Amino acid sequence: SVNNDNLVIMLNSLAIWLALLTMRDGFNTRRSLLIALLIALASLTKLSALVLVPVIALGALWVAQRDKNWRGLLILGGSMLVFWVVIAGWWYLRNLTLYGELFGTATMATVAGSREGFTFATLLSEFQGFRLSYWGVFGGFNILTSGFFYALMDFAVFMAIFGVMFLVAQLVSIRDFSYARRELTSVLFLLGILLVGLLAFFSWTSQTFASQGRLLFPYMAAISTLLAIGFTEVVWWLLFLLSPPDRSFIRAEEAVPEGVLRESLQWPLRFLGVFALLIPLLTIAPQYRAPEPQTTLAADYTPVYARYGDIELIGYDTLDRRYFPGESVRVTLYWRVLEQTDEDYSLGIVLVDPVGNPLGSIDTYPGAGTLRTSTWQEGAIYEDTYEIRIGRVSDARYPLRLLVNWYDETPEDRLDIVSRDDAALDSVLLNVGALVSASPTAGSLIAGVSLSDVEPIERDFQGALKLLSFLPTPEFIIDVQWEAAQTPEADYTAFVHVVNAEGELVGQSDVFPI
Repeated sequence: SVNNDNLVIMLNSLAIWLALLTMRDGFNTRRSLLIALLIALASLTKLSALVLVPVIALGALWVAQRDKNWRGLLILGGSMLVFWVVIAGWWYLRNLTLYGELFGTATMATVAGSREGFTFATLLSEFQGFRLSYWGVFGGFNILTSGFFYALMDFAVFMAIFGVMFLVAQLVSIRDFSYARRELTSVLFLLGILLVGLLAFFSWTSQTFASQGRLLFPYMAAISTLLAIGFTEVVWWLLFLLSPPDRSFIRAEEAVPEGVLRESLQWPLRFLGVFALLIPLLTIAPQYRAPEPQTTLAADYTPVYARYGDIELIGYDTLDRRYFPGESVRVTLYWRVLEQTDEDYSLGIVLVDPVGNPLGSIDTYPGAGTLRTSTWQEGAIYEDTYEIRIGRVSDARYPLRLLVNWYDETPEDRLDIVSRDDAALDSVLLNVGALVSASPTAGSLIAGVSLSDVEPIERDFQGALKLLSFLPTPEFIIDVQWEAAQTPEADYTAFVHVVNAEGELVGQSDVFPI
């Protein structure tokens, strides 16, 4: 796929590096023009590049004040404005013309799916995926590597944060040294990029579902540098404490020999390098390996039968649970091969509601694209697992079904389906759980909740279900407590009729009790 992340990472990283050189050495006309060019190209590549603009502007203002070089500030600021207008301005003008907004983010959020009710608690609940995906989540955001690696990265980040905080405190305390002020401003410059980048990330993820660590990749040069600074600071002090000098006063660079410090810092880099080499082999490749034929099926699989040409569906396995919109249903299908096919057939699986409306789908070759039917072994049984994401729906309280089809080239060119006795089947629908709203509504069931302040009643429905109690609210929403003595053989609909003193029907509700 084509992705603009890689280009904006490169352009931003170069701009950050050149900006740090400017803060250290002062303005240079050629360097300023190059920074302006990089910012313009990066902001045309991705909006996240604009995060650098206010931070670089503040850094340039500090350099101008320090060196009394206002001409250099004018050259950098003017060239940034001119380059941006010439190179990227047309795209932002196009946004205004097409969408009525400069950045187009509101339109993009609408297309991607806007979110409502975003709070700090929402951010915390999504932090796990955000944290993992910064360090490495592969595939379609569904392949994780070793948990040990993530834990080690967490430890390194905490060490680096402590190291940066400790370094800043030291630099602030020695205001008399000019080099300390220069180091401090460079660290603050990097922290500024991270802070503004995080604010931009919070703003975007509050509009749509986008809590992914890759959104911080454009600021990787600043983040990685800060991690290196903090980690180096901690390692320096550890080496200093483990082998303190024998003099009461010593320069910092002499307290820990540079060779010892460099050697100590190389081991984490070696570890990351080895891990980067092993991930494709140990984490990614196995996930894309074609499924091997099975000799036995899972003990708790659900047997079914349907034949699509020379392919038999003999069972499936899934969790019989309730799902919320946005979650994924994991299902394993078991195929038995009567004969190797001449064509490579495609599998189409669709989550549907009780009336057949699609809620999520996957169209693929079997084995998630790794196992073409023309390569299947005759008589073999294959285990085929998928995760189908449920789309966003406003009001959900009904059973979920999985529609399973095979087709050749186009979904309309479906293979005929027959039963075990060769009777034609219109479709194959598998029970895969139930879909409920994110908050309780009429017909929603909450497991393990008992109603209080009500008289218990006992009503038995054919031994499978028991009505234990009910409680009408002032809004006339009736809470009902059920007990499932056993799994019902069918999907029942609960209906409640309200009658007056004369026995006349004045209201009713018919819902699935899920």
